[in-house]
Amino acid sequence: MPNVWVIVLGMVVLTGGFFASHAVASGWSGALAVAGRSQSASLYNVGYYGGSSLFGYLGGIFLAGAGWAGTVAMVIALTVVATALVVAVLPRE
Repeated sequence: MPNVWVIVLGMVVLTGGFFASHAVASGWSGALAVAGRSQSASLYNVGYYGGSSLFGYLGGIFLAGAGWAGTVAMVIALTVVATALVVAVLPRE
């Protein structure tokens, strides 16, 4: 993108959306638990920080090995896996 302000605006929107969704998910993890509210919030945080550490590291490996195309492919693969897990685990109403 030749215009730096478009890049900055995109980064601001994506970062704001990411942290807003993280705050909501973090709050819901304890609020929606039937039992063990503090444990569910703790497990969410362990999963969040462990996953971001692992996949942040792997993203760097994909970037070094295959460039941005490899990094984007990794993120798309993670999105597909997450969607499949949601469909398999969440109850249907």
